[in-house]
Amino acid sequence: AGGARVMRVWMREAERKVKSLPGAGVAAAEEQGKKGKKGKGKGKGKGGKKGKGGKGGKAGPTGGGAETVGEFGTLRREGWPKDRPDYLYFRLYKENLGTGEAVTMIARIVGRSPKQFSFAGTKDKRAITVQHICAHRLPADQLRRSLLHRNWDKRIRISDLEYRSERLRLGRLGGNHFRIALRRVPPAAVDV
Repeated sequence: AGGARVMRVWMREAERKVKSLPGAGVAAAEEQGKKGKKGKGKGKGKGGKKGKGGKGGKAGPTGGGAETVGEFGTLRREGWPKDRPDYLYFRLYKENLGTGEAVTMIARIVGRSPKQFSFAGTKDKRAITVQHICAHRLPADQLRRSLLHRNWDKRIRISDLEYRSERLRLGRLGGNHFRIALRRVPPAAVDV
């Protein structure tokens, strides 16, 4: 129960900060006007018409509470510097690990969804591979700090962090280079 109380206090402080921003007085007044109307929400009342889909009510940006979430969302988005490109590229070195597994591990440690990461293609799982990975709006220092996390897999290494304006898309490959080691092959079996 103590954690819920702390969360409520934090939310109140965040709401006060939003309302104290210039131009927020108008938005706060509009928000207050919307709160006064009863029966316009998603409740089980007669207000919404049911169609063939069986769902009632209107869906859209005028729903109650959406503005508050939107306001907090914009506060969070304002944290990204406007002069910094949106995508962080880094070189991923991995040993005996699939690309999807490695990206999922990194995403879990930095607290992001794996969907925010992209790569040009998958590499072999049973090999030592290096490839570029792209992350949407991930601060480079947050990724660097994650290397010290106790759950960081030692089979994964990162380097060459840089910001770019375009996302890395599937199939955008510059080329593949391979080094193949043959072990325990008799010299007579090899035709060079």
